[in-house]
Amino acid sequence: MKLKNTQIKSIVLVFLMSTTALIAQDFKTVKGIVKSAESKQVLEFASIQLMGTELKTISNTEGTFEIKVPLSVKNAQLRISFLGYANRVFSVDQFDTKEKVIELFSQVTELEGVELERLTDLKNLIQTSLERKESYVQDAQRLTTFYRETIKKGNKNAALAEAVNYVYKAPYQNSQLDRISLIKSRKQTDYSRLDTVALKLQGGPFNALFIDLVKYPRYIFEGDLIDAYNYTLVEQNYQDQDLIYTIAFEPIQVNREYMYKGTLKINASKVQLLQASYALNIIDPDRAAQLFVRKKPSNLRVWPKQVNYFVNYGLYKEKGIYNYSNVNMSFTVNYRRKIFNKNFTLKAEMATTDIKPIESTKIEKDNRFKTSIILVDQAEGFSDPDFWGAFNIIEPEKSIEVAIRKIQRKLRQLN
Repeated sequence: MKLKNTQIKSIVLVFLMSTTALIAQDFKTVKGIVKSAESKQVLEFASIQLMGTELKTISNTEGTFEIKVPLSVKNAQLRISFLGYANRVFSVDQFDTKEKVIELFSQVTELEGVELERLTDLKNLIQTSLERKESYVQDAQRLTTFYRETIKKGNKNAALAEAVNYVYKAPYQNSQLDRISLIKSRKQTDYSRLDTVALKLQGGPFNALFIDLVKYPRYIFEGDLIDAYNYTLVEQNYQDQDLIYTIAFEPIQVNREYMYKGTLKINASKVQLLQASYALNIIDPDRAAQLFVRKKPSNLRVWPKQVNYFVNYGLYKEKGIYNYSNVNMSFTVNYRRKIFNKNFTLKAEMATTDIKPIESTKIEKDNRFKTSIILVDQAEGFSDPDFWGAFNIIEPEKSIEVAIRKIQRKLRQLN
């Protein structure tokens, strides 16, 4: 078996030296936090959708969410869903100005012993779920998405960029690449916290988009790469009458470079990928660094400590479609002959907040977001606290929220 030097090529870091809209509409902002009714633990990346529309958002890693509901939608209701839990529906009128606690109840039915023996070939199931494109949206769609990237040195926020984009999603059975156009963006970079190194992420939203394994399987499982892994069934249960498998995978040969390990959740009844969580299996840190570092000073050594990916899929007219993804990376940086290392973490995430059918994914070149663009060099500032208007966004985590408030206070002081 011959393995390819395959990697998620869009995620490129640039190390540089440094010396130091749409028309607004009336809406109601609804806030909440999603938790497990049994464990009281927060549920991250739960889906929140305005019923009867394609407007939606997700909860963040702290379980909180915010969604802007147009006042034109009468008797508006929100459906909150999370894999393995029963859906709940709430009237928007049930939400006041405070954050509402939403508790979801576990809905997992364990299979009986006789059914546990009826196992499908796991490798074949994974391969079929990625190749059976009829299980996924077959027409071109324009996704409205919210994208955020953050860079930290140690535990301090050093750079933050956010954007609302249109993703022109080609049909899943079409080999055409998805395209992105930028609607609104904002950024703030504090290079003083980065010392003499400015860390930037090239490609912006493409870093999150290319984690769509169904659309871009070649980075992980395409061709003979699917034979390079061991597969283990770690959980199986029913949800809404559908059989759900949780499958773990890891490289057969642990010394192979550019391999991954993680878990996949697959609807075995519909042969449909629901969720993937995986990490780069870092064998040689210096070689792994070559996957991500595009430019750096010659006397600077950079190596990744961990690189993690996550993607999940929603339903659009009973077909699977990209819903949310993130990449988390941590790097160690050191100048030659320096005693102390510096640690950086980078997170890029994107969520679909609306879906509209379109006839073509073609867009004008002037409006097209290129994979070579660095968002923090293109975006606007943070001066307007009501910048996003009626756009739905991923609710910031507390550390990011504090950073945004500090930025806005500083800007008000300057003005």
